[in-house]
Amino acid sequence: MTLTVENCEKHLFHTLGGPLPPGLPVVEVINDTGQWLVASRPWKWLQRASTMMNLVDSQSYLTLPTDLQTILAIEMTNSLTNSMHLTSFDELMRLRTSSISTSFGYWGAVVYPTQTSPAAIPAGPRLEIYPTPSANETGAVTIFYRAGWTSVMAGSDQTRLNLPDWMEPTFKQALRAFGRGYEMEDDASMSKRLADIVAGPIYQDAATRDGLVQLNYGEIQGGAAQGRYTQSYLRTTVQGPS
Repeated sequence: MTLTVENCEKHLFHTLGGPLPPGLPVVEVINDTGQWLVASRPWKWLQRASTMMNLVDSQSYLTLPTDLQTILAIEMTNSLTNSMHLTSFDELMRLRTSSISTSFGYWGAVVYPTQTSPAAIPAGPRLEIYPTPSANETGAVTIFYRAGWTSVMAGSDQTRLNLPDWMEPTFKQALRAFGRGYEMEDDASMSKRLADIVAGPIYQDAATRDGLVQLNYGEIQGGAAQGRYTQSYLRTTVQGPS
């Protein structure tokens, strides 16, 4: 079954014994639940395929994917002739104000642009870079990232939530906890309800299922066991989350 906004409303009605109070839209509870769930663990199902970004002449930043939550890896697409290094914004500012130029690739730091007005939708993160490109270059940078929650909008009862089928039981449990946490906080705090969910079997089963997608990350790289003449029995693998 694919979970929709309408299904979520029915779950909230059932756990509360009635509708949500006026001023608390169903989609707000759904999105609050989703934001908590995707941030609660580094889920593999949120890892996205590689995306290429463009370098723009005289533009000192890269526009990151709108659904980005965490950068997992970033490289120049043609890494044989160039490189990309993530650093702090302090270091980026130091490089920008240094009188010594460098040709050892690009450095980048994630920042959030200033919101232009209180009514504006907050802008997503972008990657400030140094040095500033001197020419346009299509698809120059390749990024792997973990996505965030895809928000649902009001008036979209049949909208499907962006969840794998096997994550739906965990989401339903968390959704009911959010509904009861808002409406019945005297019985138990929201934090207590969510802590119980994370420690419980439904959440833990979802975490195990998520980890089974990739059981390991291959051989350990760069260690003594990777020498040219090393016996194969010395090699080991880096285990994935489970």
